[in-house]
Amino acid sequence: MLAPIPLSNPTLGSGLELLSLSLHPPRPNTPEGVNATTGLAGLYTDNKSWGAGVFHRNNFFTDKLRIFAALGTGEFPLIYFGSVSDSVLSKNPLNYEINSDLLVVET
Repeated sequence: MLAPIPLSNPTLGSGLELLSLSLHPPRPNTPEGVNATTGLAGLYTDNKSWGAGVFHRNNFFTDKLRIFAALGTGEFPLIYFGSVSDSVLSKNPLNYEINSDLLVVET
């Protein structure tokens, strides 16, 4: 399954998110409805924000052990306009950048 998702907001900019999801067929001796899932995600916006990631969810030992793992990275040059409509920052926004790497493993 592939899903392109347009996005637009003042902080992040305008661009496109792209998600891909693969639902694996059930293995023998696995409870009904418990399948492995793998996904890829990415985004890019006009202010040069970008991010990419991958995840996998699986189960073992007749669903006695569940594992989820995700890995991602991204760079996000952002603009903060304040949290209220008459903020001082509305005319002089604050520019900042988030550079991030992500690793999640959960059982």
